[in-house]
Amino acid sequence: MDLAEIDENGKGLLFYGDSKVDFVKKIEGQPNVYFLQTRIELERKEQLSPKAGQFYLLKSKKSNVNYNRPISVYHAQDIINSKGKKEITLQFMILEKGEGTIELCHLNKGEEMVLIGPLGTPWPEADKKLLNSKSPKIAIVGGGIGVAPVANLASTLPPNSYDFYASFKSGSYGLENVKAANLKITTDDGSVGIHGMLPAAFSE
Repeated sequence: MDLAEIDENGKGLLFYGDSKVDFVKKIEGQPNVYFLQTRIELERKEQLSPKAGQFYLLKSKKSNVNYNRPISVYHAQDIINSKGKKEITLQFMILEKGEGTIELCHLNKGEEMVLIGPLGTPWPEADKKLLNSKSPKIAIVGGGIGVAPVANLASTLPPNSYDFYASFKSGSYGLENVKAANLKITTDDGSVGIHGMLPAAFSE
């Protein structure tokens, strides 16, 4: 997004504010991957909900870092709450790597974080002819923590309208919302699916 996202009245369309953490949990079998969920309430109905492929800038409110970390949306769900406001449940998968992500991965329920978004260019809409094909004509590919944005894309498509290829070092994660006609998983250590790197899935 090179231009400011504003409506016809000059008001911002993005969310910029605080939210409270619903929960953070470590993904089983992974040494440094965490699942974080939070909820935001939009001030105006015109404000944007995230689309597949977009991200938010995240930071713990009590932080020692200067800049928010860009984290792709893994899953999002809109509701209209009891106050008549649009409320978005946001889920993120975070790789614990540097100081900023370490802070995010160790937030407790009810602690506050700062969010800005949604940012970035969404995935293009799939051709309806491809979605309605008798056999899948779309292949979605992701690996490691990079599975998050493509799994989000997959969750927006009709079940069984695509094939999905995922590659990990060990184990697998982030595939709960993937409803692929064919799901192929490769792992470097052979713990799940095909033993090998991603090209091994295409050679079977």
